Amino acid sequence: PPPPPLPPPPLPLFPPFRLCLSRPFPPPVGAHESRPGRDLDLAHAAKRMSTRHLHRPFLAALVLSAGMLLPIGGAAAAQTPAGGLPAGLSGKSSLSGAEEAAIEQFLTAQVPGLSGQNGAAGIRTARTAVMAPLGANTTVNFRLVYGRVLREKVLPGLTGAGQKNDQVVANAMRIAGETASTTTAPFVLDAMKDPRPPVKFAAVTAAGRMLELTGKGQSALNPADLTGVVKAIGEFVGTAGEASLVDGGVVALAAGVAIPAKAGPGLEQVSSASMSALATGLSVRLTKPDGQGAVPAALRAMKTTREALTAGAAGGQVLSA
Repeated sequence: PPPPPLPPPPLPLFPPFRLCLSRPFPPPVGAHESRPGRDLDLAHAAKRMSTRHLHRPFLAALVLSAGMLLPIGGAAAAQTPAGGLPAGLSGKSSLSGAEEAAIEQFLTAQVPGLSGQNGAAGIRTARTAVMAPLGANTTVNFRLVYGRVLREKVLPGLTGAGQKNDQVVANAMRIAGETASTTTAPFVLDAMKDPRPPVKFAAVTAAGRMLELTGKGQSALNPADLTGVVKAIGEFVGTAGEASLVDGGVVALAAGVAIPAKAGPGLEQVSSASMSALATGLSVRLTKPDGQGAVPAALRAMKTTREALTAGAAGGQVLSA
């Protein structure tokens, strides 16, 4: 007689989580920026997270995987003209007083849109314009000047406990993370302590973006800044309430683990420091009463660390297994 038919294969566990594992830190996606009427800001996805999902790890993983597919980098900015600034300004290694004044005038003109006065579409338009000059060819000096103006004229009114609009804060975090400057990093670290889950999620994503840009040689962060960022994310992983936020912290530290030793002077230890922060943060989180919710994040951390070591990203160290 013919053999009996084989049973159907079992369904994969946590499909969204498996999707997230495909890349430790997804590349920027910006195609949706040009689609009118569709706003996929981080705040929209992160706002769906709430404490009622603490006992539902599948839903938490689903929300996380949706959030990780949203644009993190500057691809959308690369498709947009430099938002009114003179062409080539972001590639200059030194800026005149008049050019710095032009940057200040440009950024302050975006504040009404970024603050939500023109609705969600206005926030998106202003954010895209602000992020437009930030790309692979942006110089460190431009990032420092840009970040200084953001710190003095823009970000204070868009962040902090006084800003009640989560979407405004989330978009401010995207700008701060993409600028990756010593003057914008403090805003990201402060927002990671905010009690609102959407704000915390956007902030830790921005922190990961700063580490990713550092690995590409495109940030204006010094080793002391990076040490503070890595330490803050590690503490975030250990203390974040929702499993989705823990996983977001692991994704951010994965970008730090992947920073090669040759990324710049003084960056030789960032990868190992990120691995240490992963281990410490997860050990704290897994011992909490609801520690089971962080198991998927722990699996991601182990996979990320192994991949980084076998690829030689951690200070040039390579494992054979």
